[in-house]
Amino acid sequence: MMQAPMIAATNPNCPIAIVANHKLSLPPGACPFVVNPNGNGKIRIRLISASNLVSADANGYSDPYIKVKSTSIDSIKVTKVIEKNLNPVWNEEVVLDISSVGRELFIFDVYDSDKVGNDDLLGFVGVDLSLLPLGLEVLTCENLSFAKHGVLQIGITALDFGLTNIPPNYLHAYTEWRNTLPGHQRKEFKKLKKHKDSCGPYANKVVHEDYKVTNGYLKRKKSKREKTAKGFVKGLKIAGKVSLKVLDSATEDD
Repeated sequence: MMQAPMIAATNPNCPIAIVANHKLSLPPGACPFVVNPNGNGKIRIRLISASNLVSADANGYSDPYIKVKSTSIDSIKVTKVIEKNLNPVWNEEVVLDISSVGRELFIFDVYDSDKVGNDDLLGFVGVDLSLLPLGLEVLTCENLSFAKHGVLQIGITALDFGLTNIPPNYLHAYTEWRNTLPGHQRKEFKKLKKHKDSCGPYANKVVHEDYKVTNGYLKRKKSKREKTAKGFVKGLKIAGKVSLKVLDSATEDD
């Protein structure tokens, strides 16, 4: 006999969920978080589409695909590559096991596939699994970070964990929150780090080793390639300054 799927109950008497300052707020203790005793759970992800992606190739297009990762998932490719397209439609689905659904931040990386060299990151977004309703799919359009522009459309269902006893407006509030959550450029994090009074939505979350949380916001660490390139450029600048000093000294001697 098949077990009936678990679905979050709606409580019409529960105070409404509120979206403010890039955060989704619920009345404390009003919506119990149902989870397995060992803290793990399953999520179903629908990778639907992306729009207005950044062009990473000389032909004016990108060849996008998606990888996902968290502290319990190293990094797996979950869609095919769609060549020469800035508005790809994947419509693919995957079910994944998560070790700690209450603590992990789940990350979507959008890449441009390159036949030569390393694939280029077109942007990323993180999702707090502890705010998902039990058994109900949430459809969102996510603004990508570390990208000048780009939106990722996804659907996520917490299959055996999540919030229950939710207020009637919860799905609408959750979707509004995610759709309006801005993406951030790398250069913006210096300002975000200073604003201690306006912490982002991901404080106290654990993340994959490629990322870190800065003042509550998800930031990608520099890759080895980026660090090497930065060191090379810095070396050229130092060499240039030394050369100029040598030339200046030689001119003075003349």
